[in-house]
Amino acid sequence: MHIVAASIVDPYILLLREDASIYVAHCDNHNDLEELTREDDALLANKWLSGCLYKDTAGSFAGKDTVAMALLSTEGTLFIYSLPDLSKHIYKAPAISFLPPTISPTFAARRNTTGETITELLIADLGDSNSKTPHLILRAANDDLTIYQPFCVPSTPTDGENKAEKVLSRDLHFLKLPNPVFAKGVDEAASSIDPDAPAAKLPLPMRVLHNVAGLSAVFMPGPSASFLYKSSQTIPRVVALRGQGVRSLSPFHTEGCDRGFIYLSTTGVARVCTLDSGSNYTDLGMVLKRVPLHSDIVQVAYHAAKDVFAIATQTQEPFELPRDDDYHKEWAREELEFKPTTRRSTVKLVTNQGFETIDSYTFDKNETVLCMKILNLELSEITHYRKPVLVVGTSVGQGEDLPIRGRVYIFDVIRVVPIPGRPETGTALKFLGKEEIPRGGITGLSSVGSQGFLVVAQGQKAMVRGLKEDGTLLPVAFMDISTYCTSVKSLENTPLLAFADAIKGVSLVGYAEEPYKMIVLGKQGQPNEVVCLELLPVDGELYIVVADADCNLHVLQFDPDRTYSRPPFFTLMMTEWHGRMSANKTQTPSPSTANSYSTTQPSVSAAPSPQQ
Repeated sequence: MHIVAASIVDPYILLLREDASIYVAHCDNHNDLEELTREDDALLANKWLSGCLYKDTAGSFAGKDTVAMALLSTEGTLFIYSLPDLSKHIYKAPAISFLPPTISPTFAARRNTTGETITELLIADLGDSNSKTPHLILRAANDDLTIYQPFCVPSTPTDGENKAEKVLSRDLHFLKLPNPVFAKGVDEAASSIDPDAPAAKLPLPMRVLHNVAGLSAVFMPGPSASFLYKSSQTIPRVVALRGQGVRSLSPFHTEGCDRGFIYLSTTGVARVCTLDSGSNYTDLGMVLKRVPLHSDIVQVAYHAAKDVFAIATQTQEPFELPRDDDYHKEWAREELEFKPTTRRSTVKLVTNQGFETIDSYTFDKNETVLCMKILNLELSEITHYRKPVLVVGTSVGQGEDLPIRGRVYIFDVIRVVPIPGRPETGTALKFLGKEEIPRGGITGLSSVGSQGFLVVAQGQKAMVRGLKEDGTLLPVAFMDISTYCTSVKSLENTPLLAFADAIKGVSLVGYAEEPYKMIVLGKQGQPNEVVCLELLPVDGELYIVVADADCNLHVLQFDPDRTYSRPPFFTLMMTEWHGRMSANKTQTPSPSTANSYSTTQPSVSAAPSPQQ
């Protein structure tokens, strides 16, 4: 009879057979296997889906340094035994396939509810060198992981029981922990598996890793290969392994690979890996690496073609009055011992691989970056050549008695000869041009139209500008802004623009090229302090996602055909979410991930339906 799965904890072995029966054996001092007698009728009467052995070093189940055996029956009931005693189970919990918020011996599923298809059960320690705790992990048929943490609730002792004695069969519960990570879709998972590979037809059980870079973890092989990490300060996090599916994985510890692992992909490629000592894998559910730049970060932009980041930083430096001012000659002779400080910005070019700064551009004194984007602009009026460039908007303030000025910089990211031995330095910034704005800082940038032009929010005006051969920006259209623009977004391949005002809310604007002009199509009916926004097209409808200063998300819809909407207030409130975290940037998802949802009558504050 074939063996489907196995679990080994010295000196016991658990085998799950093809007919859903189990075999439990003990290895004696002579290295002979002796089957344990299954005295409990439940072990013979039930069919088993999965099972595992667990070394209970903390005494969470049967006692300290004992071995517990957990079994999952086909009816979805959890049984726990304390080896070598198989005469009676020490814990039983029904209907765990319904994934309740708390697993308890008295849980009863509701009628007409459908449980999850559970394929594997595992109890393992998760944590780091400071703290390790057991967790119950349930694996669904679609590779979604559900994680439970055991805890005890003291129950009322019956007659003859000691009040201080813990009755595991009643006191033990399992609390469901949040896990926002989903497994890959069916199509995506199937594309990463070779159907002709032998491992594609066999189950791939989860693997317990006792020490991977100091972490006690669990690995789930298959098309959705993932690690399950936890530290003493966080809850368990699922971190996906980048690349194709994994057939098998094992710890790997040698002189050249300290506490790493080796795995075999579904394409037959073996790789030896280690976790980066400078990265964090337990805080966010993704790999987090802190790169010190020794200054405050204000803007980040990614250049996909060159695979580099443009990061705008700012530092504090002593403020000095302009010494070349014709109206204040005495400023040139002023000497202060304790000078006030002001901000000065720098744009740094950082590689995506080693996160090293390979180039930088420092702006003038008292000049601060307010916005920065990678935009596809037209660089030549003659050849109409277009390419992605780095556009930076700044503000220059030299004192409260002088007006704020703005500047627009345009940089190209080019290939250069790298420094010998450092191939990552083969990219640099090339200055293309800048434009001086006499009044108001640059608070918003975006591309617009089909001609590769740039829309610039400057002070209380928004101007569409085109790059000339001499590096200057020629304005072709403008529009007045109500108060102060905080964000500008355009809908790609359309003439639609959205402006966020700090007081008046959102304005939807249409841009025309023949002749050049901008027309207001709709405004937000209720004024709102908008921090950032994003245009979201879904199934032919245009929605606007807005984040305000009170940590709320608003979803607006532009629909001029509604009979009850009065011009120019065509932007209707559809729903809103009240949060507790501030937002300063939004990102539009790809069309494949944007789910459509139905809407009824608009309301001022409508809660989303479960479908939404």
